[in-house]
Amino acid sequence: MTAVALVGVTASGKSEAALHLARRRGDCEIVSVDSMCVYRGMDIGTSKPGAEARAAVPHHLVDLVDPDEDFTVTQFQRAARGALEGITQCGHHALLVGGTGLYLRAVVDDLNIPGRYPVVAAALETEMDDGRAEPPDLHARLAKPRRRPGDDQPHDLRRGLDRHGAPADLFLNLNTPQDLDRWLQLDPVS
Repeated sequence: MTAVALVGVTASGKSEAALHLARRRGDCEIVSVDSMCVYRGMDIGTSKPGAEARAAVPHHLVDLVDPDEDFTVTQFQRAARGALEGITQCGHHALLVGGTGLYLRAVVDDLNIPGRYPVVAAALETEMDDGRAEPPDLHARLAKPRRRPGDDQPHDLRRGLDRHGAPADLFLNLNTPQDLDRWLQLDPVS
C-alpha cells in the first residue's frame, strides 16, 4: 500500500485536492487526520466532507464520536491503523488528509503515546483543592526534577519522576542525554 499525506494550513485546499486525486485515480481512499472531523455534528469550520464527496470516495475517521466524548490520540492512532489495514486489504492507496500534525505523526511516525493516569491527576488536583499546592508549584515539581551528580541517562529522569507518582512511560521518549538536557532547560509556564 502507498500512503500519501496532504497536509497544510487551514483552508489551503487539502480536502479538495485529495478528492480530485482520489476520483482521478480510482484506487485511493481518504483518511482524515483532522482532530475536529472525528466529532459528529462538527461540520461547520472543519472542511468535513459532505455526503456527495463521501459517496464518490471512501472516507475514514470522520464522525467517529459525539462532541461530549473523550477521544484521545491513542484512540485515533488505533482507528487509523484499522482504516489503513482495511484500505490495504482492498488493494487501494491511502490519502492522509488534514492539518492536525499530531494525528498525522501518530500514524506516520508510529508514535509511542503514553497512557492516561487518572490516579496521578486526581492526587495532584487534590493537592490544589486542599491548598497544599498551586498549579505553578506542581508544574515546577514535575517539569524540573533534580538529578543526582553523575546521573546522565534518560532513565534516571524517569526514575526521579516516578517518585512523584507518575509512571515512567508517562513522559516523552528521551533517547540521549542531550534530549534530556534540552528538556530540562525549558522554562516552566507560569
